[in-house]
Amino acid sequence: MRIPVQETLNAFVRDFGGEIVGEIIPNINPRRNADYLFRARRIVAELKCVERDGFTLQDRQNLTALLRDLSRRGHLPRVLGTTTIGLRELPPICQREWLGLLKAPWKRKLSDAAQQIKQTKSLLGLSDARGLLLLVNEGRNWLTPPDAMNLIHLVLQSRKEDGSPVFSGIEWIVYFSVNGPTDKMGREVNFWFPAYRAKQDDEAHQFLDELRTAWFNYHGALRATRIQITKMPSPNGGKNPADHCDP
Repeated sequence: MRIPVQETLNAFVRDFGGEIVGEIIPNINPRRNADYLFRARRIVAELKCVERDGFTLQDRQNLTALLRDLSRRGHLPRVLGTTTIGLRELPPICQREWLGLLKAPWKRKLSDAAQQIKQTKSLLGLSDARGLLLLVNEGRNWLTPPDAMNLIHLVLQSRKEDGSPVFSGIEWIVYFSVNGPTDKMGREVNFWFPAYRAKQDDEAHQFLDELRTAWFNYHGALRATRIQITKMPSPNGGKNPADHCDP
């Protein structure tokens, strides 16, 4: 059974003690508002869902052209049908070319989320609130989750010419799955990757630890399964490892 993302996250946030911003702010321009408020923790969160159309047609055409060029230059093997290519398996020069193309869709997501968080903080009079992006993977993507999280973290660290962060409305990101992919045994495998603008951010680590535990319990109850958590190295070199959870 496929779990509806928005409705499920809304219910989870309420259960966790958060509020739905659309129920607080008058419905004047909802597209520019963030989704959630954790008032006691002074955190404003935006939910973005990466679906099958996360890449534009132009993005896909550019990436396909690059992969063909890498294959022609002997950096990629020729294969029949489909296969998964790990970004970190490529030579450094190919990684840089590939990353250059792959950043565009993530930049759009982060830019939209940062603006929505800033707008909501202003409307609620919470200028000192922290910004959290909840990024849900609901599509079949070119990148494995660890490679995607590495790329997202690189985009989050983007700086303007004056050294200030490009996406200043976002301090923390969680990249996770609600309806995870299946493994070779046909089991659903979900993941949870946190990223922080500042590595030494104890407040972020504590809050996201609590959020992760609550989400795994909530998600497990929905699936009527016991969640087993497998630790993985943190994609951004932070204190917290990433998690895979298996039913």
